[in-house]
Amino acid sequence: MISEILLDQRCIIQGDHFVDYREFNKMVNVLSAYIMHQGWSEKKIACVLKSGIEFSVIAMACYKTRCCFVPIHSHISEHEVKNILDSYQIDILFVCAEKINTFKKDTFTFFKNLSICVVGCSDDYTTLQSIFAGDFNDLTTLHENHMFDCSLPAAILSTSGSTDQPKGVMHTFLSLNENIKKWQHVLKINQNDCLLIAEGYLLVLAGLFSQATIIFLEDFSPNNFLLMCEKYSITAICFLIPYFFQLTKLLSQIDAKKILPQLKSAITGGDAIPEILSRKFYKLTGVPLTACYGLTELPLIMSNEIDNENKAGFLGSPFSHVEIKLDHLQEFKGNVGELMCRSSAMFMGYYQHGVLTSNCFDQGWFRTGDIVSLNKNGQYFLIDRVKNIIICGGYNIYPKEVELALYQLAEIESVCVVGAHDEELGHIPIAYVVLKNNRSALTTQDLLRFLQTRLLSYKIPKQIFFVDTIPLNHAGKFDRKLLKN
Repeated sequence: MISEILLDQRCIIQGDHFVDYREFNKMVNVLSAYIMHQGWSEKKIACVLKSGIEFSVIAMACYKTRCCFVPIHSHISEHEVKNILDSYQIDILFVCAEKINTFKKDTFTFFKNLSICVVGCSDDYTTLQSIFAGDFNDLTTLHENHMFDCSLPAAILSTSGSTDQPKGVMHTFLSLNENIKKWQHVLKINQNDCLLIAEGYLLVLAGLFSQATIIFLEDFSPNNFLLMCEKYSITAICFLIPYFFQLTKLLSQIDAKKILPQLKSAITGGDAIPEILSRKFYKLTGVPLTACYGLTELPLIMSNEIDNENKAGFLGSPFSHVEIKLDHLQEFKGNVGELMCRSSAMFMGYYQHGVLTSNCFDQGWFRTGDIVSLNKNGQYFLIDRVKNIIICGGYNIYPKEVELALYQLAEIESVCVVGAHDEELGHIPIAYVVLKNNRSALTTQDLLRFLQTRLLSYKIPKQIFFVDTIPLNHAGKFDRKLLKN
């Protein structure tokens, strides 16, 4: 039970709006009662909302009523929403008014049994606000001493993984709880902390179960970040690497330690940290930038938390709840191979893709699709994803190796290397480069000369494009698929 003091503590802050734990619990209980009243328990509930107060309420109510929660990124298209509703056989859809107003009137005609609830104003559908205003008893004691099947699907999370085709990663309540506990451990937060994030279903649940204050940075801009820092004592931040590049650029222009005096943990993921980023962030803040390597199928696999080295591609060591091994590759010398894992926090399978699920497992070990190396000290380094390999004239080129080489240049802010079709060689490597402040005097020839001292000739990009920004996908990672096209 949460103490009376903690109930009055701010729970979620979103822009100019906030709710304390007392109000948040009331909203969760009312929505949970409504879900039970409608007979929706254990059904699939999709949510097309930005991460924030309403998103968090719906996510927690789904957890409480044992529904299967399906978060859908708010920026995806109408066609993609329909595809997910159909593919995952969604029963209930929570969607923001701004989004549904952009859809065609016959969008949901095909979905005869779909129940829709709008967050915002609507004359056509039930609204979340009307549910909160309704007469439903709260369910404070719901599921206390109530046995339920922990193997039920708790969430379906969309990912393209190693196939570039969207698929639904199913986590049970058992694996979901394991991952929440691990994120609580990594974030090192409790009721005295303020966690600043942009989005993230598991991060939201970890923050709520830790009874911390969660602050959503809705628009990642320098002004918004500084405003949050001025208003709140932020103790933990968690963003993907592209956002940390922007953040480090901002912090280099101000007194970072004065802006973030209470900061004790900074977490990133989605990729290995470029050496220059890790060193610069630590120099500016005095706080190590911890990288957590994982996948949607197994969110936390390794971390550099203990070793906290700044070597290029460094992943660190596996978490205690994960067993790992390498499926060695003949084309490499030394201890290099595809990373394989098993854990109690592992997903249960891909939704309605039994064959794909079976193909991803080898005698109980999950194939991650990532190629890593293991050194004599038991430390792991990311080489690249199998799907990103560029085969050029019969040679394998790993974009990550080229990117990490370019990141050694202080003038480079971000870089992404992809393969472009070539009639003669099959594919050739090309690089998209963003220079710091777009004012660097670096030229294409400068970069080529630099790479010639560090890479074999066939690995050097055949074309280099200087761009203002590199596009990101819905997950906040570089959109390699878009760049390839």
